[in-house]
Amino acid sequence: MKPTELLRAIVLPLIDASILVPLLVFWLLLLIATWAGLFGLWLLVLVIPAIIRFQMIVLEALGRGAMPATPDIGFFNWFGNAWTLFPAPLVVLLIWGTASVAESYGTASAVLPVLFASGFFPASIAVLAITQSPLQSLNPAAIVNLLS
Repeated sequence: MKPTELLRAIVLPLIDASILVPLLVFWLLLLIATWAGLFGLWLLVLVIPAIIRFQMIVLEALGRGAMPATPDIGFFNWFGNAWTLFPAPLVVLLIWGTASVAESYGTASAVLPVLFASGFFPASIAVLAITQSPLQSLNPAAIVNLLS
């Protein structure tokens, strides 16, 4: 990848309105949810999966060389395109594993799971965006194949 392509990929959310506007709307919804206190939990339950789904749709579309679809009401649906919600339990599992290691063996030992997660998670998400299969994204052979 050329440096100019990498720079364009990094700043794409800032220069493309089809990505920037939904990100601003999601930010506003999260802000409202945090201000709403207990009632904001219901909004968080709707918004967080939509944010994760939007990020996966953007990743998948850019992997195909296309522009992502603009979010609609379907992004807030818990059913349909279930593969786009798979990063959520994966993040919870990695955080839980890191916290468990830190609690059992001390904070300094939590560096090992953090290093593992920092290598495993992006590769797993890339495999997920390519294959749209949660099981394949956990396959070590597929991750090694992607990295090689």
